[in-house]
Amino acid sequence: MADAEKYDLIIIGAGAAGLSAAIRAAEETDSILVLEYEKTPGGVLDQCIHPGFFGEELQKTGPEYSSYLYEKAKEKGVRFRFGAFVTGIEGDTAAFLTAAGEERAAARAFILASGCREKHFGELGILGSRSAGIYTGGEAQKLLNLRGLDIGDDFVIVGGGDIGMIIARRLRLLGKNVVCIVEAAQECGAMPKNQMLCQRELGIPLITGSIAASVHGSPRISSVTLKNLQTGEKREERCGALIIAAGLVPDDELDTGEKNIFVCGNAKHICPSVEKVRRDAEQAAAAAVSYIKTGVRPERSDNYTAPQRVKLRDGEKACPLCHNGCVMKSENGAVTGAKCPRGEEFFRRDQGKRYYSLALPVEGAEGALPVRTDRPATFAAVAALFQELKNKPVKGPVRAGDVIYSGDDFALVACKSF
Repeated sequence: MADAEKYDLIIIGAGAAGLSAAIRAAEETDSILVLEYEKTPGGVLDQCIHPGFFGEELQKTGPEYSSYLYEKAKEKGVRFRFGAFVTGIEGDTAAFLTAAGEERAAARAFILASGCREKHFGELGILGSRSAGIYTGGEAQKLLNLRGLDIGDDFVIVGGGDIGMIIARRLRLLGKNVVCIVEAAQECGAMPKNQMLCQRELGIPLITGSIAASVHGSPRISSVTLKNLQTGEKREERCGALIIAAGLVPDDELDTGEKNIFVCGNAKHICPSVEKVRRDAEQAAAAAVSYIKTGVRPERSDNYTAPQRVKLRDGEKACPLCHNGCVMKSENGAVTGAKCPRGEEFFRRDQGKRYYSLALPVEGAEGALPVRTDRPATFAAVAALFQELKNKPVKGPVRAGDVIYSGDDFALVACKSF
């Protein structure tokens, strides 16, 4: 086996955390290698095609954010190895598997930005067989947003957090019926912005204080039994698909506790937004660079607190224009809760138009092209347009930023090259 290549810093994972950490570390060292087991950068960003990641009005999508971070990291001289599955870190050496076999690379410090995994069907103690039509939230997003596939009708979603709300909204945009969202807690766990976009604007039913107790049907699911955790009362809901979006678990298995390993992002604790992932990754990068320079592991404050469950009340509105997500209301003609003038302007002049995204088929290709509106539009107009375009494949090749459709009220812009 050849001698291990040596770097100042090795980052494991090329998602939002890994790319953000690489960009920050590259300000002080030009010897950085990022190892990523997928064939492309971005992690889950590519399957998160909904707007809300960055831009003047958070109008841009996960694939656009992924491309932005990746290009910025490359400009700073960061090196990447894709298709590299890291099997362990021992001392100053990381072992990883590639198509060529086992390889090694050495570094003075490591950042573990491996993200998280989803809680699955078995972990939730749901009784019944693993019928067809049961998906995790991530599986559903990949099939809907990356492949453009039809995965069923009449959905029950387990998990009233942000992922569950985002998927419910996506399904409704595709013309699907969402029977209900089921949440074990007594309050919705999603950010107020997602409560507003999913529940208030689309009216998707949310059943709190309840769990999915059992599933029925073979070979495909036909119904699910819901159980109220306080009363024990059970009810059966007929459905053609079940999506499990009931939580995430940090993937920190490679953390051996050595002083040269720094964990960040969702591998450390589940962050409520990509903005918090970025900030945590930058803090980890600063700490790793300090260790590389001094040999002393700096104290790293961890002021993380789990997001509080905040229910959006009648008369309140959550601003979607930045990551603050201010919850505002009007009192005696004055808008309260806005942290900037843009929030107050949004509250006063909001017409119910939002940025939306779609996944459209591409001629001669298996995958789907993510596109978004170039300006806020009505839900009804975008949903109707999807029904018109879903059977009309886009002709490739397509470059990110190309206009795919242009109408009187809005245009559709490609979110990545295809």
